[in-house]
Amino acid sequence: MIRCSWCYVLNSFFGDTGARPSGPFACRECTDSVIDHATQVSMPARAVLRDVRDLGLAVPAGVTVQLRSLTAMQRSIPSLPDEIHGITRGRFVDSRVVPGSLVVTIRAGLPLVHFRSCLAHEYTHVAMVAAGAVSIGAAIEEGLAEYVRWSYLRQCDASPAALRIADAMFQRRHDPYGEGFRLISRTVEGEGFPRVWSQIIAGKFTIARSTNRNERES
Repeated sequence: MIRCSWCYVLNSFFGDTGARPSGPFACRECTDSVIDHATQVSMPARAVLRDVRDLGLAVPAGVTVQLRSLTAMQRSIPSLPDEIHGITRGRFVDSRVVPGSLVVTIRAGLPLVHFRSCLAHEYTHVAMVAAGAVSIGAAIEEGLAEYVRWSYLRQCDASPAALRIADAMFQRRHDPYGEGFRLISRTVEGEGFPRVWSQIIAGKFTIARSTNRNERES
C-alpha cells in the first residue's frame, strides 16, 4: 500500500507489481481529476467563488483565473518555490488596486480537490487586497488564506479527500503558512471569523496579540 502524496489515502494503485513511483505519488482519484487545461477552469472557479463568498469573503467581481505550468510561473517569478501552487497579482495606483486588474494563477496539474482549495486560498488574497489590507505581514496574510482554505475543505467540499487534507493542515508546515494558519484558527475559534476579518482589514490584528492571548488561555 502506498499513501497518496496529495490526499493522503492509502492506495494500491501500483499494488500487484509492487512498483514504486518516482516523485509525488497520486492515487487514481487524484490522477483522474487533474486540472491541466484552460477549459477545465471556469466551472470550478465559479463554484469556489460562490462558496468563499458564502464563508464571508467580499471577493470582487472581475477577477481573472488562469492556469499555468510551474515552469511558466517561475519564469514570471524566478524565486517562486516549487511547493507554491497559486499566486495573485494586480496593478496598483497609490497603494490601491486597479479594478479589474487582479489575476489569480493556479498551477496546472493539480488534482481537483487541491485546485479548488488553492483557489479558495487565492480568493482570500483577492479579498484582502480589494479591502486595502496590504503589507500586513506574511503570517497574518497567509495564515488567514490558509484558514479560509481549511474552512472551504471542511464546509464546502467536505469529500473524504478534502477532510483528510484539512485534518493534516494542523500538523504540516512550519513557516508563515502553517504557523499563521494555526494562530488564526485559534483566534477565530475564540472570537469568530467576522471579528478577526474586520480586525485584519482595519490593521488591528497582530501575531503578537494573538500569541499572547492564546498563551494566557492555555
